[in-house]
Amino acid sequence: MKNKSFLIIFFWIIIISGLFAQEVILKGIVVNAADSKPIRGATVKCGNLTEKTKQDGDFYFSLKPGVRKFTVSYSGYKKQSFEFHLKSDTSIVLSYKKIVGIKQVTVKGSLITEYIREPEPGITKIQPSKFDYLPAVLGDADVLKKIQYLPGINSGNEGSSGLIVRGGSYEHNLINLNGFPIFQPYHLMGFQSAFDPFFVDEVEIIKGGFPSKYGGRLSSVININTKRNYQDTLLTSIYTGIMSVGGGFRYCPDTLTGITFTGKQSLLSTLLNFKWNPVKLDVPVYNFSDMLFDFERKIDNNNHIGFLVFFNRDKAGFSTENEYEENGYSTITTQNINLDWFNLLSGISWSNTGNYNRLTTLRLYYQHYVNNSNNQIIEEQETVPPVTTEVFNGISSKISEVGAIFDNEINLFPAHRFNFGISAINRIYTPVAGTFFYVDEVLQNRNDSVIGNAYNNFTASLYFEDNYTINNKFFIRGGIRASLIHASGKKWFIPEPRISMKYTLNEKMSINGSWALTTQSIHRLTSSSVMQTSDLWVPSTYNTGPEISSIFESGVKYQYNNIFLSGLELYYKKMYNLIAYKDGATYITEPYWENNVVYGEGTSKGAEIFVQVTGKKIFGLLAYTLSFTDVQFEKINEGEKFPFKYDKRHDLNITIGYRSKEKLSLSCNWILQSGKWVSIYDRFVPRQPIPLLESRNNVRFPLYHRLDLGLQLKKKKRWGTAFWKFDLYNAYSRLNPWYLV
Repeated sequence: MKNKSFLIIFFWIIIISGLFAQEVILKGIVVNAADSKPIRGATVKCGNLTEKTKQDGDFYFSLKPGVRKFTVSYSGYKKQSFEFHLKSDTSIVLSYKKIVGIKQVTVKGSLITEYIREPEPGITKIQPSKFDYLPAVLGDADVLKKIQYLPGINSGNEGSSGLIVRGGSYEHNLINLNGFPIFQPYHLMGFQSAFDPFFVDEVEIIKGGFPSKYGGRLSSVININTKRNYQDTLLTSIYTGIMSVGGGFRYCPDTLTGITFTGKQSLLSTLLNFKWNPVKLDVPVYNFSDMLFDFERKIDNNNHIGFLVFFNRDKAGFSTENEYEENGYSTITTQNINLDWFNLLSGISWSNTGNYNRLTTLRLYYQHYVNNSNNQIIEEQETVPPVTTEVFNGISSKISEVGAIFDNEINLFPAHRFNFGISAINRIYTPVAGTFFYVDEVLQNRNDSVIGNAYNNFTASLYFEDNYTINNKFFIRGGIRASLIHASGKKWFIPEPRISMKYTLNEKMSINGSWALTTQSIHRLTSSSVMQTSDLWVPSTYNTGPEISSIFESGVKYQYNNIFLSGLELYYKKMYNLIAYKDGATYITEPYWENNVVYGEGTSKGAEIFVQVTGKKIFGLLAYTLSFTDVQFEKINEGEKFPFKYDKRHDLNITIGYRSKEKLSLSCNWILQSGKWVSIYDRFVPRQPIPLLESRNNVRFPLYHRLDLGLQLKKKKRWGTAFWKFDLYNAYSRLNPWYLV
């Protein structure tokens, strides 16, 4: 028996060794023939295998020895073919020529580029900097607002950069900056994002069929990648709009190092800080600022390191003072209103290509997030002895996070690309909410043990995924992510299977489908319909389990060259263990947040249609979403289902851009949406002024629509290029209801 077992093992070792021996590794880089700069996003094909070049223009194939033919294609470049005789592991550089013929130059086809690219099923990519001429709110270009042009994604509120994706909420989106997660990428209660679009290279949007490497959120993954080119040059940007002023630079002292620095500040606070400006306003002033520092260095051909710091701060305050006499004593009443949030992220990364068929990335980071909303009233009576009374009403959330992410990509066989990795995140939450009453600095109405109660939450995840290209028509990505969550002495082990498929019917048409299970251990409690500093961020605890989402989607896409792209997607999403304030919740009588919440479920389903047309001078995008989103809580609305506040039955977005010449660009954007749901008291108890609410979200706002127009002028100077941008927001002055608590 032992000999038999040994022979079987020996037999399989020989077979596996033979399989590996029959293949060689090809590592390649695609560069521009004119300046030798790497080209990212080019399509490289070898037989039935297809790869997209990565950040540094590199790609990998695992092939059998012999003569192999490669074709390279990229928008604006001539399709080229290369042929090599592979005998062993090989490194190559493909010098790719741009379209430079006389006839091609007169066509000037590069004035307009495609807005949407979909390299893999479920993954959409856009380059915001190429569409900076499209209308912007108050003249401030915004990366996250560009995403809202896509179907299935809306802002939730007029002008907001916040993302509502397929029936989810703001906190259900995982936003990564160069691979590092960010809690708060917004300014002005979500009205504007904190990223400089000039230095954003590409934005990747995933709404379903999530690759197994992503977890921790229910609705979407937004990957924002800054420029990573090494051009031995200096790029600078300075801009000012109605809301903010900022700028930045990217400096590459050589072809191995890149340094990026950007910053932004609210325009009003900048003007008020000038010494020559004597104006002092006795009104609330909202100040915000952000900063990004990114350093990358190529150690050698296989190793790359990076260091990133991101800082984001919003602060608003208003103070009034009133002095009067009461019962013969002088009394001074001071009211201070403060709103602010703060986000600091720092991280280091290391990537290694190792042997040509492997890519390993390690990221370590620390993040600290704080938001505060408070109203303080101080009454000082000059009695004998004097008495000071203070009422402090506020909500505060503090989250400190330490994380490690270890990702691997390996190509063992020509048709298989394996992804696997592990991550660990430890968060410390400190939620504080309620009314605090002090007399001569002595707390009267609360237990001191309630203040600053910290929660520790640890999450570890392990994932494995196989990207299997069966043939030149059928692609399948299957994997699983296993998450272990430990909080308040309780553990949850949640497997998260994922599968995504794409079948190419012909060169123009393909169909796809996916299913994914995701989980989220962080929750947001809010009584408002907008993102604000009074939101309370809380963890999963012994009684509050993680939220879980199951989403299925299927669709069909049709593409004709780079001129026409259209698609239809259907989705069904089920959400479990959602959290919300119960009816009558108050921190005045109940200081513990867990005693003020209820748990429920949600369902979202819909259809998404998009059409993109890209011509020589004109660009058009139509996106329409038909959706239905309901939620149900046992102790709200008598246990009956009611529409989610962000449920927008119809959402239509039509965008047109026109560039008659390189110096002049015209654009317009028309939006039509169903109104938002709100809760309005419809009757009162007889003889008593007590309002009654028949059901939650019982009234829908009127139909919302508006037209935005944009004009951009560009003029080249000796020192660079100057842009003048003029935008007209809500051109026909539609009176749209904006906000109701």
